[in-house]
Amino acid sequence: MIKSAFNNLAGLMLFFSLMLPTAVTQIKIAILFFITLTMPLLLISKRAKLSQQILTLAVAYAGFGLVWSFYGLIVGNPGAMAVLTVMCLYPIVFVIIGSAYHERDAELLRNLFINIGLSIGVFSLVYILGYVLMPGNYVQQIIEALYKDEAVVDFEGAYFKFTLPNISSCIFLLPFALMHFFYSKQSRLRSGLVTLTLVAILLLSGRRGFFVAVLGGLPVAYLLTYMPGKIRFSNIKPNINLILFVVLLMAGLTWFFTNFYGAEFYIAQITSIFDFEQNDSNIERANQFEFLMSGIEENPIFGSGAGAAAQYLRSIDQPWAYELTYVAFVFQYGIIGFLFYAAGITLLIYHLVSMVRKKGRNSFEFFYLSGFIAFMIANSTNPYLGKFDYMWVVFIPVAMLNNDLVLRSSFKNGM
Repeated sequence: MIKSAFNNLAGLMLFFSLMLPTAVTQIKIAILFFITLTMPLLLISKRAKLSQQILTLAVAYAGFGLVWSFYGLIVGNPGAMAVLTVMCLYPIVFVIIGSAYHERDAELLRNLFINIGLSIGVFSLVYILGYVLMPGNYVQQIIEALYKDEAVVDFEGAYFKFTLPNISSCIFLLPFALMHFFYSKQSRLRSGLVTLTLVAILLLSGRRGFFVAVLGGLPVAYLLTYMPGKIRFSNIKPNINLILFVVLLMAGLTWFFTNFYGAEFYIAQITSIFDFEQNDSNIERANQFEFLMSGIEENPIFGSGAGAAAQYLRSIDQPWAYELTYVAFVFQYGIIGFLFYAAGITLLIYHLVSMVRKKGRNSFEFFYLSGFIAFMIANSTNPYLGKFDYMWVVFIPVAMLNNDLVLRSSFKNGM
């Protein structure tokens, strides 16, 4: 009963984090509070188990974040204390919560991600249609009350532009759903609908970086799990559903880029990826790169401390925040810190890959790996992992690794 309550609360937390990122914070805090209340009971009843290795790593990463925040505090960095939550508190809290993950929970997460993806796709399309056909409707009022100028539907100029904060969730959910459609035999209709709706809203958003992340993450995930010895070309059979999906997708994309209102805007957005002379977004990131690299050259090994701000400020309210997340990380935590955290991400990817090699690409681990890599690529130019709503992207693989280590330990002790 306690585990069921935990699963429901954790699922609700994920739903709100993906559907309404950066909003309804009080509700999320309340859910997190009730989740933490279940943890002592789960640990005492051994429904949750924490591996000694994972606990040691969590303490090490939390300690590292704490030390670098004190370093930043000593040298007077403006964000030294502000980043403590992400760098020190979360590694402990989410690792303890993740100790309740069991292998059978993968099926619950698979269904949850597919359902959330479909919810985001349908909700976004309804929001757009409502805005266009019924301006001032209740849904629009609620969304604008939550997000203010972060919610945009603009079709009065020479183009159509749309954005909502939950578009960022699609970076993970689109590759997850797409690989689920390709490789899973379960809920293929739903995963196909999720893929089509998320592709549609990403196209309408005109966010070129999202497609770069998705298109970059999928081949990496495939190549990492490539097993040539298991492929038998003589056994490959035509998949009618897959062929139909590809045909519909290509037809839809062809129509979109040739007939949709303001299609030239989206073409320009995609072709401007490498334009560092006229594209404002690229120029902004180029400026960040230049000044952050100058700061790295001054303190390459240990960095400038947590919460440091370079000579170029991206934000007045949060001067330590930059879109170039990984470059900023080296600037603040140095090469030592970057390698330390990169090693952790590499460990998680290695574990996911090893599980896929054991279970095959029709496993939850492969779907997750595809979304995980895409999200890590996107995070390089937008600090998504610095937000509470997306910390789960890292800590669900930690929970998987913890479960695997606990099972191995139990097997050895049983022997």
